[in-house]
Order: sequence, then structure tokens, then C-alpha cells
Amino acid sequence: MNDKISQKSNNVDTVIGETIVVVGDITGQENITINGTVEGDINFRENDIFIGESGRINANVEARNINVEGDVKGELRATEQVSIKPSGRVTGDIKSPRVMLEDGCQFKGSIDMDDKHSADGRSSKLQLAGSKGSGAHPLKIGKKTPK
Repeated sequence: MNDKISQKSNNVDTVIGETIVVVGDITGQENITINGTVEGDINFRENDIFIGESGRINANVEARNINVEGDVKGELRATEQVSIKPSGRVTGDIKSPRVMLEDGCQFKGSIDMDDKHSADGRSSKLQLAGSKGSGAHPLKIGKKTPK
């Protein structure tokens, strides 16, 4: 067997395909791509979750990084970053030290970027990614000064 093939197969993420429907909680310790439907809590605290365009999630999601291209109804908690792509639609609150909302995405909820959520101690940052020439630029959220 070719070393490149065997090495690559050891790094493959778990994939929930478009026709799969999961009713119940999902937990694990590897990266996961969800293209199907999940109704239940999703907890991959130390890993990354990618929700594809065909992904339909009705759950609270917790992971290191969460990337959304599909539909999510529920709270998103990430220790590093939440990113909502142009095709992504999220209804629910986000708790993460870094959040990226790309031009065209839909988001309804609140964002909590308290530094205590950061696993690596980096400062909070909200980034609004617009199309070229849109004038959108990263916003750096600083700590409040005591009164």
C-alpha cells in the first residue's frame, strides 16, 4: 500500500452524509463534517466541526472551531473560532473569542466574545468579511475599562 494513501486515510474526518438523519446527541474526539440532519446536542470540544451546505442542525454545538455553510438552530460555543460562510444560516447565540460573519450569511442571535472562552489566551476579534471593495474590515474588540 502506498504510504501517502495510508497516511491520508488515517487523517480522514468523520462525515455524516446528506441522507443521514441523527436524532440524539453526538460526541467524539475527532474532526467531523456534517452534511446531513442532526437533532440533538453535538460536542466535539477539542476538535473542529464543519457543517456543509446541505447540513441541517437543530442542536447546541460545542467545538474548538465551528464552520457553518448550512442551517443551524441552536447555540454555537467554540473555544477558538466560529465562522459563518455566505451560504450559512444561524439562529441562536454564539459564544467564542473569535467570530467571522462572511458577506451573505444570515445570523439571528447574540454574540458573546468574552476572553475567558479563549483556549489560547488570544484576544477577542469579530471579523466581518465582505466582498472586495465593500469596505468591511476586521473589528478588534477590546476589554472594557473599569469605571
